Amino acid sequence: EGAMPARRRRWWLRALLALLCASGAAFAVWLAVSGGWGDRAIASARKETIAKGYATSLEELYARRKPVDDEANAALVYEEAAIAFETAGGEESATPDAPYGRCVPLVSHGWLTMRRPPDAQVAQAQKDVKQMELDPRTPMPDYILAASKYYVDKRSEAVALIGKARELPEACYANAFLTAKAHADDPSRYTNTLRRFRRLIALAAWVDAEEGRPAAAIAKLRDNLAMAASLADEPFIVSSYIYMAIGSLTTKETLPRVLARTNPSNADFVALQGDFARLAAKLSLKSALQGEIARVLGQCNRVESGKTPIRDAYRPSAYLRLSYDSPMAAWADRNLPAITSGFYKRDVAMLVRYYLWALDHIDDGPAVFADIPDPLLAEIKAGRYIMARNETHDVPLAVIQAALTTGTLEAAAAALAACRYRNDHNTWPESLDALVPAYMDKVPLDPFTGKPLVYKIEEAGIAVYSVGANGVDDGGKGFLPGSDATQGDDNGMRVWK
Repeated sequence: EGAMPARRRRWWLRALLALLCASGAAFAVWLAVSGGWGDRAIASARKETIAKGYATSLEELYARRKPVDDEANAALVYEEAAIAFETAGGEESATPDAPYGRCVPLVSHGWLTMRRPPDAQVAQAQKDVKQMELDPRTPMPDYILAASKYYVDKRSEAVALIGKARELPEACYANAFLTAKAHADDPSRYTNTLRRFRRLIALAAWVDAEEGRPAAAIAKLRDNLAMAASLADEPFIVSSYIYMAIGSLTTKETLPRVLARTNPSNADFVALQGDFARLAAKLSLKSALQGEIARVLGQCNRVESGKTPIRDAYRPSAYLRLSYDSPMAAWADRNLPAITSGFYKRDVAMLVRYYLWALDHIDDGPAVFADIPDPLLAEIKAGRYIMARNETHDVPLAVIQAALTTGTLEAAAAALAACRYRNDHNTWPESLDALVPAYMDKVPLDPFTGKPLVYKIEEAGIAVYSVGANGVDDGGKGFLPGSDATQGDDNGMRVWK
């Protein structure tokens, strides 16, 4: 009788040991199968990428491009400008000797609008800046002009270098803005700087316009457009977003004020119109998508070769669907990278397949990316494809934004052609057709409808715009001062004269 419990305990131990061995074997089989799926998926993605003629790493992509001599590389001049800009104080406008502190439009916009509760000076600055935004014809109050001039003059070396960069024929950021902490596959090393430059040059144009220097103000506008154009071939979607942001904000924020406060010559109009038209024509997401393919496959190459630690490439807890900030997620991120590598490789492969699909349809218009049923998209949404799922949201937004920006840039070019017509005939053209062929080669079409851009003669001037993604003419709501996207998504510009 005493022996029975011992035999029963040995039976339970043997059963537990067998269960553990079976579990270990099942886990090993699952790991092998998952890893095999990942290896086959990434190999297939690489093969398809190569078959379509695209690079499988950023190094290969850059090696394929024509080398840019340092003397001709605008990106290196922007790097010089960045050093001069930071030496002069960067975007900090509140220095002890600065007149009127932070009352600098564009640069201090966030500080001015968010200061709560504002003192009397800030409250007045908020009111004055708001009025300048609503009606670009509004003169700059003396104290805002003084603060703006001080800010721009202190950064005059950076302004001059940015102007110099416009004269250079090419730009390649692969060997620019590199530091020990910023590598060639990180576009933020230069995109953040270019965003600050855009505000600096826009403010300089405002000052030139206020002081009656139309040619200088137009030159600043062209400097910003050249900065946007320098990003045309950069292999990152975020670089394309900065391209679009600089072009759009130059159209909506800077150009209306320069035109309202000055009377540029036709020669200046011709040069600026050409810049806007070329920027619209160059806008494409093809280089960005090809670059993203090279980036993710290159990172996977480095993980497989051991050059990049697995845990630096992805978070295992995301594939295991663990809560982001849970202790279990932290444990999984530390201990399970190798175990979940199959998920990561399949995700990269699916992401590459999606980018290849997007490249095949990039010229078909934004409607294709809006909400089209597709087996590939259904597969992405159904599986554990963290990166691919994010991009099925981000890429369509970028495509729509590219169409909006194209419409805005085309509207600016058409508006400048109308300004030339007005200079010659002392009246606005009755329609955009009246500008062809003397002032434009053809009437620009709305990227969303394929019809001519909307053109309206108003009491205050003219408006030229695209009807936006909803395909409905909302009367200019969405881009005109005082309106926003909740009232409509028209996109373009108004000339105040």
